[in-house]
Amino acid sequence: MLFHNKKQQGLHQKVRSKYLRVGITQRLDLSSGYEEWRDSLDQRWFQFWESPEIMLLPIPNSIKNVEDWLEYQMIDAVIFSGGGDINIEYVKKLVQNTPNASLTSDDSNCSRERTEILIFQYCSSKKIPMIGVCRGAQFLNVICGGDIKLLNGHVSTKHSITSSVSKKFDEYVSLLPVTVNSYHRFGIPLEHLSKELTPIAKCDNTIEAFVSNESLMLGVMWHPERDTLLGQNTIKLFEHHLYRLKNQI
Repeated sequence: MLFHNKKQQGLHQKVRSKYLRVGITQRLDLSSGYEEWRDSLDQRWFQFWESPEIMLLPIPNSIKNVEDWLEYQMIDAVIFSGGGDINIEYVKKLVQNTPNASLTSDDSNCSRERTEILIFQYCSSKKIPMIGVCRGAQFLNVICGGDIKLLNGHVSTKHSITSSVSKKFDEYVSLLPVTVNSYHRFGIPLEHLSKELTPIAKCDNTIEAFVSNESLMLGVMWHPERDTLLGQNTIKLFEHHLYRLKNQI
């Protein structure tokens, strides 16, 4: 039972009607000297999306029942945030239904991947919009059957991006920034993009942004929260994605 009484449930519903409740995943760090695994999220995310209509809710990596947590928080959308690299073998084993691959693993190293896979499954079943940022975009591509590769020259730099012509997603393309930052060691070569995803921006031979064919997912390889001007441009893209889908559902 999630609510103790009808009054509590009513207050909960009022909060939901006032805000678009956006869950955001967190990176997982081992604290040196303390042997503690800690969830962390860049504070700039809350400056980036400071809106009277948006409530960002950090999602813990230690939740045992992810679906219950998302239901209780009444999540309207999810951001798969950046930071760190994917445990790609763990994700691939689960995507490919490899024997002995389990979502009940207690391995702390995999708790972020486990949590994000369960979030993805929940959002997919409920048609809840998802946004992937850098590592998050890589995660969405891998879980949809794509792959990532180690790149050169994409860490701590800026570069221009080229939009891809797409009549279906022309509104997304019109909102893309011209120049983006880059902090990723791994990326998505064009030939390794999942068939479920449509590219809307690239840099040379790598994907910089995509939308899923059914429009549920948006992925970008840059970090909008780390650059004020880039963030101002990207927020329009994100809000277009979220409100477009909300109006369809």
